[in-house]
Amino acid sequence: MASYLMGIDNGLTVSKAAILDLEGREVAVQGHKVEMNYPRPAWVERDSEIVWQTTAAAIRDLRRPGLPWICRQNPAVFSRATTSR
Repeated sequence: MASYLMGIDNGLTVSKAAILDLEGREVAVQGHKVEMNYPRPAWVERDSEIVWQTTAAAIRDLRRPGLPWICRQNPAVFSRATTSR
């Protein structure tokens, strides 16, 4: 079975997830636009729940036949109890 890595990029306007082979070649990539709020001039805000939802959607969208879905190392955990808004 081939081994892959998954990377997540939460940029200012897009949350992306990518699957890479061990040589660093891109196998698949998906992204979702993150809504921005402009409460006053020169201010920009992002809702952390929207960032989480778009990141999770990008990961879900990576699913396709032939890619293994086994998490063996370094899982990232998101906890509402340890995250403040």
